[in-house]
Amino acid sequence: MHYPRKSADLFRRILCAFRPPPDISVSEWAETYRYIPEGAAEPGRWRNSRTPHLVGIMDALSDSSVSTVVAMLASQTGKSEFLLNTIGRYAHVSPAPILMLRPTQDDARTFSKERIAPMISATPELKDRFGSPKTRDGDNTILNKKFPGGFLAIVGSNAPSGLASRPIKLLLADEVDRYEASAGTEGDPISLAEKRLTTFWDRKMALVSSPGDAETSRIEPAYKTTTMERWNLPCPKCGEYQSLEWSGLIYKDLSAPVYRCRACGETSEEYEWKGGTGRWIAEFPERKDRGFHASSLISFFIGWPELVKEWLFASSESKKGNNEPLKVFINTRLGETWTQPGQQVEEDEVTKRKEPYVYRKPDGSYIPCEVPDGVLLLTAGVDVQDNRFEVEVVGWGSEWESWGIEYRVIMGNPSTQEAWDALDEYLLRRWRYGDGTELGIAGAAIDSGDGGHTSDVYRFTKPRESRHIFAIKGQGGVGVPMVARATQNTRNRATLFILGVDEIKGKILSDLKRTEPGAGYCHFPLSADLDDAHRRGYTDTYFKGLVSERRVFKYNKGYKKYEWIKESGVRNEPIDCRAYARGIVAIMNPNFYRLQKLREKQRGIRGANAPITVAPVAKRKRKSRGSKGISI
Repeated sequence: MHYPRKSADLFRRILCAFRPPPDISVSEWAETYRYIPEGAAEPGRWRNSRTPHLVGIMDALSDSSVSTVVAMLASQTGKSEFLLNTIGRYAHVSPAPILMLRPTQDDARTFSKERIAPMISATPELKDRFGSPKTRDGDNTILNKKFPGGFLAIVGSNAPSGLASRPIKLLLADEVDRYEASAGTEGDPISLAEKRLTTFWDRKMALVSSPGDAETSRIEPAYKTTTMERWNLPCPKCGEYQSLEWSGLIYKDLSAPVYRCRACGETSEEYEWKGGTGRWIAEFPERKDRGFHASSLISFFIGWPELVKEWLFASSESKKGNNEPLKVFINTRLGETWTQPGQQVEEDEVTKRKEPYVYRKPDGSYIPCEVPDGVLLLTAGVDVQDNRFEVEVVGWGSEWESWGIEYRVIMGNPSTQEAWDALDEYLLRRWRYGDGTELGIAGAAIDSGDGGHTSDVYRFTKPRESRHIFAIKGQGGVGVPMVARATQNTRNRATLFILGVDEIKGKILSDLKRTEPGAGYCHFPLSADLDDAHRRGYTDTYFKGLVSERRVFKYNKGYKKYEWIKESGVRNEPIDCRAYARGIVAIMNPNFYRLQKLREKQRGIRGANAPITVAPVAKRKRKSRGSKGISI
């Protein structure tokens, strides 16, 4: 019998089990213990060599002298992976209360199930500490996971109760530029979560995200207060270290782009650049908080040919007036904030684009015309004042190309029937192309406002809704779409459309920046006869009013929001009328391809006097909360 030896072995095993793990950095822990689960692109043991740029970020998160780490990274650069490694290292080596903040509560659940749970199951040291993921007791749920010495809570930025419940030592805020502006009514979610750190002297916070809009970004302002480090690679030819910028990429051969060194001017291929030993270089090394920035150009998971393909597509869409793919590319691939074009436009930028509206006759000569050939649809925007209506008639072509047709002031008190009769007569007017074909107003948006003429507007629009004449009301705010919703007033059941005026005005000012005719370009008339130009209404006063507003950003409860500020002493009715004229197009949702074919048919088959007609308005359900447009 060897009981003493067996007892000694037992005690030795017990002591080994309770021996604290070595105090290692996050990158060392990942290299030693982390396993990538099956089903991932590269399952198996974690290798720092696949993402060398993450080593510096991970080690900053385990450096006792650093309290805040900011990572402004593009997609395909391992943003979420280094946060997972950080969770694993602290749970295993330095147990503490951890809070992971995600954009929404649903996103928090998804991330927990699809990223955190597989990591725990694949990594033995974590599986032993967290227990089985199938356990459904209070210590192991989807959003709350307990381990010896601490816990992990995963919370959405829109869940205020989850942000203010328990003290934490480590805050991991992921995708911060996608967070809600406010956690319910309690204010900025990061500020709420940060207050949970105050009880720990060795607290640590990480802010991580691909950036969004420059004006509302959280990650970029935070990054600018740090060391501002960028990942640098050595030139394969001269050895000069430099961060890779998109402007240095040369893609004459789309299948094999090359990068030109800023020092020696020589070009090298992708594998040559990525094969170099990179390092983080700080712009402000004296600062305490560490900040990191990198684009997808350094990623081992996406190649330069694929990036060039995405860039060319985004650029072509932008030329058509669709900036969304370009914004996505700049945010997610370059890791840079997006600045919306057209935040402010100078008057002379617009007036210099005035042009004569002419029609080319079959014999090659030109004659003035009211409506240029590119116009397929006319709409009107009406602003109601106490003693007048101000109206702009705008012609629309495909892809939001527009032509100012006429800006008219109709004097009269809107409380009187005579004033409304004059407006109705004007909206029934027809305009002519150069070939004699007539075009009427397909739809009009009339501002119901908050003043004393709201009921008058409803009485006018209700019986004319079949002519696509609707009451509208503007609603400001970030994220409010062009057509927010449609309702009906309780008195005469007139339809009221809510327009996202911030969105519409932003698009108008963006289009006014365009310099080439085509998608989104705004044309304005210029006649050899000055009297005709004034008759159309496009005077200096009009253009001052069109660019009278600019978008500015202010802080409210700790987060940014934007407002439209009017230039002092300048009337802003022109920009309002243009916004309403554009809004009614969004409400009607016209098929411009169909209208183009109809226009060609009328010109070639039916003769010069054939009018372009518009289908009657589709029937709508009562109290509709939203609008996808009225097909015509």
